[in-house]
Amino acid sequence: MGKIIFGLCCSPLITALNGWVAACMWLWFAVPFGAPAIGVWGALGLSCLVSAFWGDTPAEEGSFFAVLIARILQPLLVLLVGFVVHECWLHVGYMPPHLL
Repeated sequence: MGKIIFGLCCSPLITALNGWVAACMWLWFAVPFGAPAIGVWGALGLSCLVSAFWGDTPAEEGSFFAVLIARILQPLLVLLVGFVVHECWLHVGYMPPHLL
């Protein structure tokens, strides 16, 4: 019972983390091509829309806390890779043609 309550308490935080990561990725990679900037709520909505068509991942195996840690680390790793790509993109000097 304690794991369920703990999981329910962590779920909004993990959802907010995913929305923040999605908003950062959108700002870094979609806005330079002319897409409008979106905030965390817009990113969460877009994430819900994509997951409605893409579907959830299959049930994860492992202990409760291992799955919880994986759910926290996954968006952070995506953010890290996105940040590295974004920084390399800036230093190479690529700019979308319509912004030149």
